[in-house]
Amino acid sequence: MDERDLAAIERAAGDAEILKWFDLQTRSPADYLEAKRAAWADGTGASFAICDATRPDACLGHVFIERDEDDRGSIGYWLLEDGRGKGRATRAVRLFASWALPEMRLGRLQLHTDPDNVASQRVAERAGFTREGVLRAYNGRSDGTRADAVVYSLLPQDLAPTPVADPS
Repeated sequence: MDERDLAAIERAAGDAEILKWFDLQTRSPADYLEAKRAAWADGTGASFAICDATRPDACLGHVFIERDEDDRGSIGYWLLEDGRGKGRATRAVRLFASWALPEMRLGRLQLHTDPDNVASQRVAERAGFTREGVLRAYNGRSDGTRADAVVYSLLPQDLAPTPVADPS
């Protein structure tokens, strides 16, 4: 992620569908970007822009991982309206997970989504994550209430083995 992504972050902060699931209005796009860069620098996270291959400078969303002290990572993602419905989130999550598990040395990658966010659940399942269940009253909301979360996981052994080239 870099400064070219600030306009997309700004658009996301005004996108009603994204705001149903993410609280992007609590900080400026520059602060959001700086927090993601700081997490990269200190090894507690990684973030990448989701772009259209024909327009790589046009950010359509973000995929990110936040690492905890127990070698677990939590993955999140959002897409702007013009990026939705084309399999981009699934592809980004699949690629990012297959990179992050070995490179970040994670023992577990998890994904939490609201029970009503069916589109996000489909992304998780298509990306190879296993649904584990519902965590009741797991997430705090800005209005002081709590919300359930559907939890998915992907373990290193769930990744397809990399084919070894025939040396002959």
